[in-house]
Parts: sequence; C-alpha cells; structure tokens
Amino acid sequence: MAFQRKSRNTSVRLTGLFRSKRPGLFVGGARDQAFADLIAKVKEAKAAGRGITFFLWRNDPTKSKNPNGPPFSLSVDVEMERSKQPARKAIEPDDDFGETGGDDSLFGED
Repeated sequence: MAFQRKSRNTSVRLTGLFRSKRPGLFVGGARDQAFADLIAKVKEAKAAGRGITFFLWRNDPTKSKNPNGPPFSLSVDVEMERSKQPARKAIEPDDDFGETGGDDSLFGED
C-alpha cells in the first residue's frame, strides 16, 4: 500500500515531487500500488457521493529521515462533508508559505 499513516489520517500518498530543470515545475512518478490506492479512493468517493481532494504537502527536510527526499508530497483522500471542512484561503503567487527564501518555492524566481 502507498504511504498511509496509522492515525485518523486516511489519505494516500501518491508521489513525492522534485524540482525539475524547468523553472517552476516539480515532477514525480507514482508506483503501481499508488494507482491501486487511488482507484480505491475514487470508488470510496463515488459510493459516498463525494469528490476527491488532493493535498500538496511541503516536506520539512530537517524532520525527514531522508534529507535529500522530495520537497513536496502529493496525497489524495475522499472529500469531507462541507460542514466539516475548514475555511479555505487562496494562495497568492507571492506567498512564501510563511518562510523566507528557500529553493523549493513553487512561485519563486530561479
């Protein structure tokens, strides 16, 4: 099974995303099992009459077992009920995600 925590988190990790040579582009590949897990999530969402939510996580290299790991991870889960969803805020292109500098900014200059 693709990465899945043993907590209340039910999302499935699809892939890690690495910076490419092209400015602003991050890429990652999914393994066969990640596809099987994604299909299971789509079936679960369809049975519940809900959509799919994708999560882009910024990984902290200082807390990672692999400091050379991907700067971002992409995971997926079944959409929550609207009443349980936290308020969303759009990300502005100049938003530095609460940090200054850094090579992994999605919108930074290369």
